[in-house]
Amino acid sequence: MNKWILTGVLALALVGCRESLEERCSRECKQYTERNCPAQIAENMRIDSLTFDRKTLTLHYHYSVEGKIDDDITMDQLFRGKAQLAVLRQTAEKADSMPVRMALSDLNPDRFAYRSDTLTLVIDAKKVDEAEKLLNDNGFVLLGYTSNPNDGHKLLLDNIRNTTNLKQYKDAGYKFAFTYRSTKNPKKVYFSTVFSEKDYR
Repeated sequence: MNKWILTGVLALALVGCRESLEERCSRECKQYTERNCPAQIAENMRIDSLTFDRKTLTLHYHYSVEGKIDDDITMDQLFRGKAQLAVLRQTAEKADSMPVRMALSDLNPDRFAYRSDTLTLVIDAKKVDEAEKLLNDNGFVLLGYTSNPNDGHKLLLDNIRNTTNLKQYKDAGYKFAFTYRSTKNPKKVYFSTVFSEKDYR
């Protein structure tokens, strides 16, 4: 995820001196959405709209994801620092048995799936080294894992801090919200967060 998340979305022009900052923001968000949305901003991701809540002074970026990233595991890796582990059970005991589940309970897996001889776990990415030792001690072989080295939540916050187009809104203490939905199931929200002044200062 790069600065395309924010940069260029609000290139605001000067308007009449009677227009308040709230009115200006509301107008520009509406114009941007009408003229540009939906728009593909990266592979498998598009911006659907940009809205402004005058009661809470919140600019809200609405995104949809599609294709290969339109699933829980990928979005967990992207925004919540999760890792997916593929594990092979070496002993005769079934990988989905209760003793095995108990042995791996210290990892607090978000997901525990078994297919054929392979076990799939989704855990906190920071626990991968700990997980490998625990798995080896319990007769497993870690075949490999995938994780996102970057914290998507942190990247969003860094972009708010570094995007000069948003300076006037940050100076006024505005909030910035981000919501990512599934294209396959638009009612499904993978990730939603709001950054306030205390976050980006």
